[in-house]
Amino acid sequence: MTEFIDCKKIIETIKDDIKRGLAREYAGLKPKASFVLVGDNVFSKRYVDLKMKACQEVGFEVEIINFSANVSEDALLETIVKLNSDKGVNGILVQMPLPEHINEYKIKNAIDKDKDVDGLSAENTFNIVFGKGGHIPCVPASILYILELYNVDFSNKTILIAGKSDITSKPLLNVFSNLNNADVIFCDHDSKRLAEFVKIADIIVTCCNLPGIIDSDWLTEDSYAFDAGNTCIKDETKKIGYRVVGDIELKGTCKAKCITPVPGGLGPLSIAMLTKNIYNAFVSQI
Repeated sequence: MTEFIDCKKIIETIKDDIKRGLAREYAGLKPKASFVLVGDNVFSKRYVDLKMKACQEVGFEVEIINFSANVSEDALLETIVKLNSDKGVNGILVQMPLPEHINEYKIKNAIDKDKDVDGLSAENTFNIVFGKGGHIPCVPASILYILELYNVDFSNKTILIAGKSDITSKPLLNVFSNLNNADVIFCDHDSKRLAEFVKIADIIVTCCNLPGIIDSDWLTEDSYAFDAGNTCIKDETKKIGYRVVGDIELKGTCKAKCITPVPGGLGPLSIAMLTKNIYNAFVSQI
């Protein structure tokens, strides 16, 4: 029977580890994270609120810097430079996406690598790919954490990343390509071979944001499935008017060893991993 991974339990373990580390080694000190939010996108605001709440729950200090959607790129870069030089700030997070007139690549790469707790800058990516350390982006970090809990040996494993995005799938590719003796397949949602790839993969990560694009019957026995899809669909039975669904269409015949649920899976766990990255940044900067 397929096991639904208890991400809530894993999150509590991470929170307890951080609290215990702060109390035992750094009593009286608080890591600080600065969040930069541009515009009034409802989902961006909601996501930043969740991140800030998670930080506060483990005892971090947080601040939010709000900009209107028409802020200039230079003004945003100037703010990042100031945060880079502020020794009281351990982590800097610029919520994506940004307005079209702002170069996201330039903004990501302006963040000091030691404070780049999202792990999305080119320097951080280079260090991860070539095994030189750095902050692992939160979704790949979440998946690696779970696989370590299950004592998965990556040797001769086939890993499928389905879906192409700068925020999720490309960081996954960078991290997984560095695993010893693992074969990584990277394809988009419209690949004619998608079902074929799923059927031969030992580890499947889907981040297409297309509800039901992966049939759970395709998942092989003893495979590990990570659903990073996150789509809101209208549901009048819900108080908020919608519900969140993933990419995998679950059926009773699913043979996968385990799978992350949606909602309550990689989304909340990736936020917990963010707090872990902030804590590690704090420790390295003391």
